[in-house]
Amino acid sequence: MTFRSLSIAACATLAVTLAGAAFAPFSSAQDQEANPDEVIARVDGTPITRGQLDLAEDELGPDLEQLPSETRDEVVLQYVVELTLLADAAREAGLDQTKEYKRLSRYYELRALRDVFFQEEIRANVTDEAAQKLYDERIGGAEPEKEVRARHILVETEDKAKEIIEKLEGGADFAELAKEESTGPSAANGGDLGFFSKEQMVTPFAEAAFAMEKGEISEPVKTRFGWHVIKVEEMRDRKPPKFADVKERLKSSLIRQQLQQRMSDLRGAANVEILDESLKQNEQDGGNAQ
Repeated sequence: MTFRSLSIAACATLAVTLAGAAFAPFSSAQDQEANPDEVIARVDGTPITRGQLDLAEDELGPDLEQLPSETRDEVVLQYVVELTLLADAAREAGLDQTKEYKRLSRYYELRALRDVFFQEEIRANVTDEAAQKLYDERIGGAEPEKEVRARHILVETEDKAKEIIEKLEGGADFAELAKEESTGPSAANGGDLGFFSKEQMVTPFAEAAFAMEKGEISEPVKTRFGWHVIKVEEMRDRKPPKFADVKERLKSSLIRQQLQQRMSDLRGAANVEILDESLKQNEQDGGNAQ
């Protein structure tokens, strides 16, 4: 795998991370009528704006969820106040002229530009209409999928399975017999497997279950897990999910695709020169391994 393909793979991970948060507010002020430039407080004359509070709230994230809702705004404000005090103290100490500050500033500038690019050039281009089109192509027009709800009793041998069938034919209750005899994890639930599609089960089991009628009990069915006795409880057609239920997931998928494509294009047009000898060697080894 080359350095370029590694970078695209890393971008895929980045895309998942960004797309996962793609529909949380980029800054909550953007989704509200509140003015992000509104001054909420001043610290020795330095203004603290609503937009800064929104960004701080996003940064603190899960930590705020542990607090009572009525105290969160105060905590965020105090956080930004302390941030401002420490920043002012750093300037007074001349720390804004240090190499360390400039190093950090450059890195956080890259992050900020990346975030704004993602917001304005990727996320903003993914519309509800695009998601609707994807839904129509992949989901909306799909045929309803057949599903079966069945119980089963799993035993080790065919003879044991035949013995189970004889007991059922003699009037034994399937669910109770499953609790007593089945070695499968569903035994505690009377062998109930819930609803499943054909693709969710191993082939011999699925073929038997989907060939049966409601209430029918199968002959012994062998799979790699053992021998099954199956009873079909219900059958239904599972309709595709509604657009509203999957819209955000579809938009996340589109965002991921756009970001991956944009990163692939950018890397393809870029001249990336690796100066570190060990990293350069890794790149060469990865290329030779292909």
